[in-house]
Amino acid sequence: MPSKSVRSKKRLRRRYSAGNSSRNTLRADGLFQLDFSLLKVFPVSESKSFEFRAEFFNLTNTPTFSAPVSTVDISSGGQVSSTLNSARVIQFGIKFHF
Repeated sequence: MPSKSVRSKKRLRRRYSAGNSSRNTLRADGLFQLDFSLLKVFPVSESKSFEFRAEFFNLTNTPTFSAPVSTVDISSGGQVSSTLNSARVIQFGIKFHF
């Protein structure tokens, strides 16, 4: 009769075996993010001007989900719990050139 440690090793090997899933089943999508900026210069005099700028990061507000949890022996295995990119960000700026 095999010893207790050999039986437990066999049991662990069966519990964490490769299973029947194919390779790369838990993968993440590619990152898609559209950034855009607008710029307008307003001349005040010959050497002075104002510059107005509007910048949009992740303009389409498209979420890119991160890879699923790859630990399959826990209850959250295979779940996607976050995104790779942030939400839409808009910023405005004014610059005075002299």
